[in-house]
Amino acid sequence: MPEHCHMETVGGYRLVRMLGEGERAQTWLGHAGSLDERVVAIKIFRPWVPSASISDEVEALARASSPHLLRLDDLATDADGRTCLILQRLQPAGLSRLVAARGRLEPGEAVTALAPLVMAVAELHRVGVAHGQVRLSSALLDDRGAPVLAAFGAATLIGSFPSHELGSSLTPAQLASDLQVHADRQGLAELTKLLLSRQHGARTLLEWLDSEPEWSLAQLAERVFDLAPATAINPVAPARPRASSLRSPGEPGGVGLSAVDGAGIERDSPGQPRPVALAALALPEWLE
Repeated sequence: MPEHCHMETVGGYRLVRMLGEGERAQTWLGHAGSLDERVVAIKIFRPWVPSASISDEVEALARASSPHLLRLDDLATDADGRTCLILQRLQPAGLSRLVAARGRLEPGEAVTALAPLVMAVAELHRVGVAHGQVRLSSALLDDRGAPVLAAFGAATLIGSFPSHELGSSLTPAQLASDLQVHADRQGLAELTKLLLSRQHGARTLLEWLDSEPEWSLAQLAERVFDLAPATAINPVAPARPRASSLRSPGEPGGVGLSAVDGAGIERDSPGQPRPVALAALALPEWLE
């Protein structure tokens, strides 16, 4: 049980097991009950986390309307009356585990993984939110194999919610000068280089990223889509990965793993990466 929560249920969900924990919170797997197979991720904050910080995270999640952004399903309270988040349950570790286990994604898979995340960050900026942790470990997969940007613990509100449905919180000039927006863009640039550095045909795009300081997220998404036809992400790691690809973090040539639970809380992941089990390898509906 959470150290500060003395009940077995939160928001009507039975706490089954802890999925992960970070400095600010623990995340638990929640099950609705024997007659209802719904499972969720329940984020329970530590007692010292300021209420204002929790409120900002709730507001950031509430503004996230893209299917490629972590979904906030509901709010609940723990035994001490503190807010808990009922979140979309995602596959653990996601892209970080796949990249560590497989070494690289196929070109079409890289497009499928990267382009929706770029557009998701653009949507966050449109509604006045800076994510704050745009990196591989924040990119999880849903049950369709679609990439979802999670880990909203560092999200900040950089503007008010747009007054018009298709409006933007900040002007282009304000977005260009905002340091937190710049940090998100830099995170996307590093993620792009990580996923595409070993892709044939991506050299022009990567050179463009380094040489064009004023690139926009829309331009980046368009160039990623132009690399290859998008294909479904194969979540299955090789049955017998070569030992050289599984060196411990810190060893020469090793891959440092940062496992992330189903709601995007980072935690250390000891040992070798394990295959990620997803039900379907067919092209998901959102790609058709």
